[in-house]
Amino acid sequence: MKPFMANWRAKDEYPPPGCKDFNRLAWEFLRRNPDYAVHASQMAHLREKDCYDRIPYNSSLSLNGVECWPAAKRDESAVDYCVRMKIEKFKRRRIDRPSSSFWNRWGLLLPIDPNTPYDPKEIEFQAPTRLKRHEQLETRSFNLFLYPNQAAVRFQLDMPLGPQLEEATRLLRTAREDYAKTLKSSAHPERSDWPQAALPKSELRKDALQNAHFWLRCYDAERERKLPMEGQESRRKLKSGPTEQLILFNQERKSEGLETFEASTIKGFPKTANGMIKDKRYLMLITTESGGSRTSTGLGTVLSLRWPLP
Repeated sequence: MKPFMANWRAKDEYPPPGCKDFNRLAWEFLRRNPDYAVHASQMAHLREKDCYDRIPYNSSLSLNGVECWPAAKRDESAVDYCVRMKIEKFKRRRIDRPSSSFWNRWGLLLPIDPNTPYDPKEIEFQAPTRLKRHEQLETRSFNLFLYPNQAAVRFQLDMPLGPQLEEATRLLRTAREDYAKTLKSSAHPERSDWPQAALPKSELRKDALQNAHFWLRCYDAERERKLPMEGQESRRKLKSGPTEQLILFNQERKSEGLETFEASTIKGFPKTANGMIKDKRYLMLITTESGGSRTSTGLGTVLSLRWPLP
């Protein structure tokens, strides 16, 4: 699979300006991420082999893209991994479900080809916040599995939630800062898929997404200029630089009776799009702004919180 790229000159190939469908915008950003294209290919292969929900320990399939603890080596099969764990005397080892590894990283339940047009019935995002508690009062304990990019907070349901939420927010912010430091300092030669992008900020201005349509077009125009070309003259004939973008966008906006863009504004659009795509800020779009929705999925109960977090 390859990351998606539309024709930036054709505005109808993009979500309309001011699009209110945040899931659609999230998909437009995600499908342009080259790391997503690689991971989706890996998971699609496992899905074809009926191993998307579980990889048997005696399988010869590669563990690339699947979270393992301790980490698997590049191109290492499940059976070789288990043999190595036995030799190195790791008594507790885990091969994650590919479906869970994929959801945790991208917020999608299934690997979708980047060239797939947006369809809310097929492209199903799930917010990362979940609630887990005892189902039976006599239960004394249970194991809660956590990914490296997750943290758990325990609440007392028979005590006021306000003070607990304030303390939980403080603890989570501290944990997030520690995680950011870990990403910058950790070297994992055996982990080709270790996330290196900056952590997304926790806020997004309400009016910011009005120009998401143009962010995407500028991002694709910039990629077009980087395509392999035969000589500098061929590249100039593309006419996809900031000047050409400004002329085309302002022609469209004038015809619709809207204010035109300044040249400085256009130059900042690719950087904004890059943050949404490669820094995975699109994840902020898969939670609801109206707050309080609750859905049940095959992965458990999902709580969609207000954004930004307090």
